[in-house]
Formats: sequence, C-alpha cells, structure tokens
Amino acid sequence: MATKKGNFIVGTIAKVSFREYRGMQIMQSKPGRGRVRQTKHTKSAANIFGKASSLASDFRSSLNGIIGSDYDGLMVSRLTGMMRPIIEQCYDKPNLKFNFSRNDFQSLAGFDFNLNSPLQKNMWIMPESSLADNVLTITIPEMKIGGDLKFPSNANLCSIVITFAIYRLEEGLKSMFPESKNILVKSDEATVARQQFEFSVPEGCLCIAGIGLSYYLQRTETAFAKNTPTFNPAAICCAYVNEGTYPETHTHRWSENLKAVFK
Repeated sequence: MATKKGNFIVGTIAKVSFREYRGMQIMQSKPGRGRVRQTKHTKSAANIFGKASSLASDFRSSLNGIIGSDYDGLMVSRLTGMMRPIIEQCYDKPNLKFNFSRNDFQSLAGFDFNLNSPLQKNMWIMPESSLADNVLTITIPEMKIGGDLKFPSNANLCSIVITFAIYRLEEGLKSMFPESKNILVKSDEATVARQQFEFSVPEGCLCIAGIGLSYYLQRTETAFAKNTPTFNPAAICCAYVNEGTYPETHTHRWSENLKAVFK
C-alpha cells in the first residue's frame, strides 16, 4: 500500500516501491525473495559462519555426556564465536579450499561450557594431552582432595568424565558413538592417583576431548545428582588435527552433517 505524504508518495504498489529522497520522488522495483544480490565477500563470510556454527553444534552434540542441559545461556554463541576465526584462518581464499593443521583447533582447550562454574575453579590441576603415532593421550596428574579437586558441601562422590570424538572434516563426518572414560572419587579419599587414557585417532581426522565433573550425594546404594544449570564444571580438554589421509580400511561408525563439509 502507498500513501501520499505532502508532495510525495511513500510505500509500494504492486511491484513498485515509492519513497522520497532529498526532495525527489524515487520509484524502484520492489525487492523480493531471492532478488537480493550478495557479493563474493558476503557469500564467503556467510558460508564460513554457517560451517563454523554447524561444526560447533557437532562438538556440543559429541560432548553432550558432560554438558547435558547444564550450560550457561550464552554458551552456544560463545563457542560459535570462537569457532569462526579458526575456520576463517584455515580457509585458503586464493585456492577456495580449507587446509587444517595439527594445532588449528587447540585454542579451544579450556573452553568452559558453564561460566557459572569454571572447571579450573573445581579442578585446580588441568589434564595434560599429547598426540603421537595416531594416539591421543590424556593424563590427569595426581590430585589432592579438597585442594586440587574440590567438592561442594552437598556432595561426597565425584565422577571425572572424559568424552572423546573424531571428525572427518572434508567429508562432514563425525563419530556416531563418542567414547567416554571416567574415574570415581570419594570426598573422604586423600588423593586421586595419576590416571592416563588413550584414544585412537586415524590420520586425516580432527579429534576433540572434553572433561567434566559430575557430583553426587551417595547414601547407601542410592546416589543423587547434584549438578545443575548453574553448577556443572565442564570444559574442552584438547582438540588436535591428525594430519594425513584417512585410511579407508579403518573401521569406524560415522554420522553425517552436510552443513559441516570442509573441502
């Protein structure tokens, strides 16, 4: 609908748009769906943001075992915000392709899924990680209860959970079944012995591992969960790219995400 304001017509009639500009009557065709043109730059930026968002979503799905629904309100946007510059940095614009190297994603290490309860506030000694000979090794040093590993006042049992997943970025594939390891610790113990875990990482894959603390109040044979949306210490432990070509003879079950294909 168009209306007359003073000496000018403002609005739309059919496919014609009317407006006033610096004392002149302007008429132009009305923009429609699919008619807004994007430059190569805006298309590229939108494409990178979409891929970063989709891969971040895959990470959250893979690490759901330590995240669940107990994360802060801005976690999703925070993780996507960290992913975008990583994906941009790995995009080779002249050759229109993505190139990933070993430590491109390692800046994600230490990312907290709940800022209300940072992992390091509850677990003072952070896990160590290394990738060599197609094996990711995660080491949790010896910890003293009450000092290095803290318990809330309403809990006497802690499950330290490590969750691990791999991705084939070029094909948009991720682990169908992420792996998990855990250590059960009681509050009346003096120390937690040094623990070491190993995970297989085929060549040509990105791997990510997260660590979370699940607290319980155990009475006789019943344990009551104490983690909440405001208290859930969990973070990304490490993320490495094992460079090379994926061996097709390797047996692994995958799920597909066509929005996170990086060729």
